[in-house]
Amino acid sequence: MPHPIDIHVGSQIRSLRRALKLSQTDLATRLGVSFQQIQKYETGANRVSASKLAEASDILGVSITYLFPERYQEQPLSSEEKTLVAAYRSADIESRELLTIVAEKVAEPAHTDTLTLVENSPRLGEEER
Repeated sequence: MPHPIDIHVGSQIRSLRRALKLSQTDLATRLGVSFQQIQKYETGANRVSASKLAEASDILGVSITYLFPERYQEQPLSSEEKTLVAAYRSADIESRELLTIVAEKVAEPAHTDTLTLVENSPRLGEEER
């Protein structure tokens, strides 16, 4: 019995292949497998290997995660998250360590008072409210 994730991945491959107007034979040729193998991938009867999954996602123009159920897909970063990542990446090693410590402390439920302190304090470089 095929696993539900294998069925989902196969269904995504089929939908994308059809949207791109590729036949099973076209996709099979580009992947170096038989069209029967594509049929088995699309029904979930056979699992797609990691290397074929990577090749298929390139051919179909999507990320590998797009082929999986939504709960396995990467969620886009918010603007605030992008700002944090950029600040972290531009910081020196010692500052990165401090940022990590602060983030871990703020994330702890017992430190909600830290959140209040941060929310009520002016940003560096800004005038007080």
